[in-house]
Amino acid sequence: MHEIARGLGSTIDIEWLGVQVDSGLPTPMTVLDRRGRGRLEMDILDARKAWPKGKLNVPAGLPNTRHALQAVASVERMQRSRAAEFRARLFQAYWWLGEDISDKAVVGRHATDAGVPPWVELENQAAQATQVGWELEW
Repeated sequence: MHEIARGLGSTIDIEWLGVQVDSGLPTPMTVLDRRGRGRLEMDILDARKAWPKGKLNVPAGLPNTRHALQAVASVERMQRSRAAEFRARLFQAYWWLGEDISDKAVVGRHATDAGVPPWVELENQAAQATQVGWELEW
């Protein structure tokens, strides 16, 4: 849905909410076992039915997204104009490239690539309220 909405540009009004699916996932991400990989492959097949032109790859594991979501909330708070590009790059890092977005170095690199200024604190404590708000709205 993220990429479908992004492709539509400003023709629709969607509010992005970052929600952590499983806070118990490890950091760094671990390789999925055969059963976990099979479940993820089925989810991707379902997504491809809804979005046949979409580009999704089966990643090696499931990352703990807490840090990535806090970084997005921080960018939303401190440099809103870069937030959409940053979110897109994190999505692509995981779903296209299979990168571990629980890794702070990976998140930082994609923030830089998205044009987030170096003065933006990716672990901004005030952004935690935004992150909690996303969870509550979900």
